[in-house]
Amino acid sequence: HVLASPEQHRLHHSTDLSEAGHYGSDLSIWDHFFGSYTWRPGREPVAVGLGDPASFPPTGEIVSSFLHPLRRAKGPGTGSA
Repeated sequence: HVLASPEQHRLHHSTDLSEAGHYGSDLSIWDHFFGSYTWRPGREPVAVGLGDPASFPPTGEIVSSFLHPLRRAKGPGTGSA
């Protein structure tokens, strides 16, 4: 399999860490390459989501990490006068 299937996406969100791989987003080739690919036809994860939601960063921190590369640099070497 080269393209990730909906089944692979569901397993990616499994709370069972032994089956929660599939990091290639749309292309499963990366999982083949890094050894995280699993294929269990017809098997659905017992539970999906976070085993411990408190261990996950707050939404604001996630959003700020995505926006970080877009922020204007401050300090020496920024090219501003």
